[in-house]
Amino acid sequence: MFPNINERLWWLDCAKAYGMILVFYGHFVEQLYGLTNFGAAFSQYKLIYSFHMPLFFILAGYSFKNLDHLGFQQFMKNRARARLLPWLFLNAVSAPLWIGWHIATGANIGLRRYLFAPIALLRGDSVYNALLWFIVCLFTVEVIGYIYRHILKPKAASCFLIVVYLIGWIVTRNSAEFSKIFGISGRFWMLHEAIIMYPFYHLGMILKNASFLRTSTDRAALLKMAAAMILLCAITVLTYSLNTFSGPDKVVDIAAFNHGNIFLFPLTAVCGSLAIILVAYLTPFNRPLQLIGQNTLWLLCINGWFYHYFNSPLCGLFVSYATNSFASVMSICAFVSCLSVAVSLLVAPRLSYIFSRYFEQIAIHHYRWLAGKSM
Repeated sequence: MFPNINERLWWLDCAKAYGMILVFYGHFVEQLYGLTNFGAAFSQYKLIYSFHMPLFFILAGYSFKNLDHLGFQQFMKNRARARLLPWLFLNAVSAPLWIGWHIATGANIGLRRYLFAPIALLRGDSVYNALLWFIVCLFTVEVIGYIYRHILKPKAASCFLIVVYLIGWIVTRNSAEFSKIFGISGRFWMLHEAIIMYPFYHLGMILKNASFLRTSTDRAALLKMAAAMILLCAITVLTYSLNTFSGPDKVVDIAAFNHGNIFLFPLTAVCGSLAIILVAYLTPFNRPLQLIGQNTLWLLCINGWFYHYFNSPLCGLFVSYATNSFASVMSICAFVSCLSVAVSLLVAPRLSYIFSRYFEQIAIHHYRWLAGKSM
């Protein structure tokens, strides 16, 4: 059912790159809005948050390699090596910054918090770098998907996606109540959010199976894609601000189970994601974007460092130059985001090298069951 992708698709790397740039931009404009309360900053913050994380789940689904032939134990071993090993490593390299920041700022979190922080990892809590929640959620999404596809036949699995989404929306909307009933926190391995994110992941699988963006690249096809991209961008821009929220947070926040309207959230998320994918497909090849796309895992971790420790001081440096206008906010955020990405690209390959050369090999040496190719 699911054809293998043997070659590395340029547009897939490019879409990941655009998504990661939006992550850097979104987190900085969020901080800028917090300092200034500018409406121009809020509108960009809300727009980016309306689709940038669903985009990554769709791309992960498109990159799906069928492991359904594996037994559950073998599947879990494979996913543990592919997802959880990098997650543990990135938490480990983030821990010194987390500890140092708390000591340097005099944050009184207590000795107990320092001692028991590693135990929180057993719950799937990315205690040392909050942005690593995505890896945990993706792992749980893939486990849910494995079980889901073994229960339902392929066509039925696709047809019931709306039901899964509705279940996920109800669960996340009432996360506290479900936690009390079942005795499991919604943040336990991001279980509640993984339910609502699985349909986006499965959508990526459907797109790949339908040979999406594997069509002719003649002039007529490219013009149709450009027209579709413009339409999708228009829908995204016209609908993101219509999404209403009952709580104090007025933006989509996947990590906080905050989605807003049951219909507008998926509409804007899917349209925005597909728009970025088409922009990526129409983008001519260039090396910097490819590098970003190939290092999104490591860049996600580094952006967590910026989010926690560096974005606020950077906002303090530039806030005096900002005015409540779209152009002013965009120019400052674009400059700082591009600079942050450029600096991060100097670190990302080194994280990748240390992980593959040392951390992964040591883990496999001590835990033989991890041996075997991860996908």
